[in-house]
Amino acid sequence: MRLWNVLRNEWMKLVRRRRLTVVAVLGLCLVGLFAFGEYQARQNARNYNPIVAQQNALAELKKQRSAIASEPPSQARDQQLQSIDAAIASVQQQLQEAKQQAQAQVDWRASVKTEMDNIRQELAQIPTGSAALPSEQARRADLQAELTLDQYRLDHDVAPVFRPKLSAWEETLSFLSVADKTFIPLLVVVLVGDMVAGEMTSGTIKLLVVRPVRRRTLLFGKWLVSVAASAVVSFVLCWLFLLAGLAIQGTQGALEPHWLGVTYQFVKSPDDPLNLTAIPNYAHAYLVPAWLCVLYQSLLVALAMAVVATITFFCSTVFKSSMVSTAVAMGAVVIGYVVTEIATARGQGWVRWLFPTHLDLFSDWNGDLVRALQHPVTLGSGILTLLVWAAVLLMLSFIRFGRQDILNA
Repeated sequence: MRLWNVLRNEWMKLVRRRRLTVVAVLGLCLVGLFAFGEYQARQNARNYNPIVAQQNALAELKKQRSAIASEPPSQARDQQLQSIDAAIASVQQQLQEAKQQAQAQVDWRASVKTEMDNIRQELAQIPTGSAALPSEQARRADLQAELTLDQYRLDHDVAPVFRPKLSAWEETLSFLSVADKTFIPLLVVVLVGDMVAGEMTSGTIKLLVVRPVRRRTLLFGKWLVSVAASAVVSFVLCWLFLLAGLAIQGTQGALEPHWLGVTYQFVKSPDDPLNLTAIPNYAHAYLVPAWLCVLYQSLLVALAMAVVATITFFCSTVFKSSMVSTAVAMGAVVIGYVVTEIATARGQGWVRWLFPTHLDLFSDWNGDLVRALQHPVTLGSGILTLLVWAAVLLMLSFIRFGRQDILNA
């Protein structure tokens, strides 16, 4: 009963605080920026015709070639002609692909079946077993995955979203993979940064500890409210991004399939022993529609932000100044993000033990993080890493708060 009273009291204080208003305003500004970017992308897509663009580029290259060919023969002229001929061949290939894509939009089933036939022909040419190089094994696995995905489209009547059309579902997934490591954690820090430190600064914490409520009950209630508010705010924000995208791009692409649960094996190639070849394994992977991916990612973002709230709560307990606690928590998020990005790019395995590495838990699930790190990482290990960070820092928060001399501070 006392915990319920603490929860109700802390929730009322959180709702009345200016920080919640600031977070709401900043979140809406972020949604507005995302919507503006989607609107610009939609306008650019409307004004872009890939066939006309490639035809214009081809005409311009042929014009340049005619002008150069009329010059006196020389080695430099011949090199320029070779370069332009290569560019013309590339543009012609792109023009052919654009025409095929335009035809595919008319009859996507025929296009998918043609693609499946081409994949089967390529698979027949790739060696199997121990005779295959690591790069060939990786290519075979990717082709088999594409074949499975195309068959899924046919079986479930899922038409691809062809460029220049955009899918709000795909755009939201892409944006969240960045926002959940940068923007959203900073909003959580602003929200929770003064949860304890603010009352230390104002002195109102003394009025709480003299009441017949244990310190650990008081701190536990504050932590629960911090975690719940952070999870709810981040989850709602994810769906506001999606709603903004749907309002601009439309609802197409909701059933677009995505692979989840992909694992990788990294093998040294005989012809390039310095680099590792990532061989995907789809044995335990499965296809999930885009709308369900957005739901899963939103839930995972909420979980990750609950951990960020716990880390911020620890800073708020350790430092008596709300400004200092907020600054330290922001530094942990920003510096952690920079460190993990640099270490991940260099394939440093130790970075998988840092909490910023797993703020985008969806990348742990779909295999993107494994491919970047070149070390085994799963959704379960990512969640476990975050929970260990949260548990350790929460325990230290209770120890610190229980030993503080608050009444004489």
